[in-house]
Amino acid sequence: MSVYTLAVTFRHYLTWRKVLLSALANNVGNPILFLFAFGFGMGQFVDVMGGVRYLDFVVAGMVAQAAMFTASFEGALMSFIRYRREQVWDAVLA
Repeated sequence: MSVYTLAVTFRHYLTWRKVLLSALANNVGNPILFLFAFGFGMGQFVDVMGGVRYLDFVVAGMVAQAAMFTASFEGALMSFIRYRREQVWDAVLA
């Protein structure tokens, strides 16, 4: 591994460390909010759906949705910010 690769990786680590708390709050808080709204809120009106308890059905969907949304959002937003606002790509090429 070259010195430049380590420098860029260390810089990405420092950037990630700054946004860690807000990212965790959003990535953990959002599924919990939806779980309470749809799981426990709507779960009182719908008991069983196709032989599966409604809460089991919703929790599996919430886990999948949270994983896909987090991966796509973090990847797309951080790539855009590093490319456009912080101009890391131009610095790497220089």
